Parts: sequence; C-alpha cells; structure tokens
Amino acid sequence: TEGYRVSVDFGGMFGNPNDMSVHLVIFIPIAVALGAAARNWVMKLIFFAGAAIMTAGSLVTQSRGAFLGLIAVAAVLVWKLGRLHRLRTTVIAVVAGGMAILLAPGEYGLRILSIFIPSLDPVGSASQRTELLIRSIWVTLRNPLGIGIGNFEIVGVYNLGTHNAFTQVSSELGWLAFAAYLIILLSPIRKLNVMERRLFAQSDYTWLYYLSIGVQASIAGYFVSSFFSSLAYNWYV
Repeated sequence: TEGYRVSVDFGGMFGNPNDMSVHLVIFIPIAVALGAAARNWVMKLIFFAGAAIMTAGSLVTQSRGAFLGLIAVAAVLVWKLGRLHRLRTTVIAVVAGGMAILLAPGEYGLRILSIFIPSLDPVGSASQRTELLIRSIWVTLRNPLGIGIGNFEIVGVYNLGTHNAFTQVSSELGWLAFAAYLIILLSPIRKLNVMERRLFAQSDYTWLYYLSIGVQASIAGYFVSSFFSSLAYNWYV
C-alpha cells in the first residue's frame, strides 16, 4: 500500500493497513496477559511469541495511530503488571521498545516523527487529517443531533471520513450518541479495575487477574488508536 506499507490482498477488515494494525494492537495485550497467566512454559512461549509477531505486524503497516496505541498498551501493562517492581519493568519495556523501533522497516522513524512534523509526511496525510479533525469538530458543534450516519464525507474535505472515531460519532450521530459511546468504552475499564484491585489484594494471581489487566490495556490501545481512524462503526467496540 502506497509503495511502502504492508496490507493484505484479500480485503475485508484487513484490507486497510490502519484497520489491520488496530486489530493487532487490541490483541497484543490479550496475548501478553494469557502468557503471564500460563503455568506451562510452552504455553507462555506460544503466547509471548504471538504478541511479538503481532507487534511486528503492526510495525510493518507503518500506522502512526497504531504506534501511539502500542505506547498506550505498553504503559498500562507496565504500570499494572509491574506494580511490585515498576522500575525494573519500565526499564525492560523501554529496552524492548527500543529494539522494536530499531528492527522496524526503513523510514519508520520519519513516519512516526511526521505526527509532530507534518512536513515529513511524503503524501501529506498528517496535515489532511488535522484539517478533517477541525472540520468534524465544527460539524459536531453546529449539529447537536448529528448529520446522519455516513454523511460526514458529504460535508468533509476531499470526500473523506473524519479519520477519528470520536468525532465520527459526535458529528454523524450527535452529542447523546457520543456520550453513550464514551460510556461503552470507559465503563468496562472502571469495573475491570475494581476486579483487578480486589484480586491483587487477595494475592489471587489467576488468569482472571491477568486478563482483567489485558482487557484494560486492550481498550486503552483502541481508545488511542481510534483517535486517528474512522472505526466507530466497525467491530472493535
């Protein structure tokens, strides 16, 4: 795709490299959590290897939104899984992240820097998405009930979508739907956090404890990644 990004030929929900990378970001923390919970070293290796392969897959899509989503996932996992040894866990995470970036495809660093320096983007998509974000916010403010599902392309720039799941909902479905969308995302995090804390207080480090952390990290990864893609009507939520 675009001569330097990886996508797949059979289309569907993986036909777009951005959509595919978000899918991988969501499942990486699940694999890490199941690996941490596994008692058998063979199963641990399988789960952790799966997480590493999915991370590599996300990197070769060269999705900037997915990169930021990976940072959010790593932050949640380090903070919660490394609760007893945060400094050591943070150092390990930083070293692993540095190695991943060093092994990433050529020009990956420049593409990530284009998040902050739009002029480094050869196709100008970074500045284009900024323009779309501003337009979608204005449409949201002027239309409390929304303009109808799928209609932003009519009033958007270059017949493009919002490239932001949050303003996709707010501009097309209105303010109440946007509030409901946030509740759908944030309510599970609150409840999972309560579950995790109770299990930790009981020193009950079973698969349920690790998976409650993994799902929180998964939602955090989607929360950040979806800020850069129109994913609200897809399967992710």
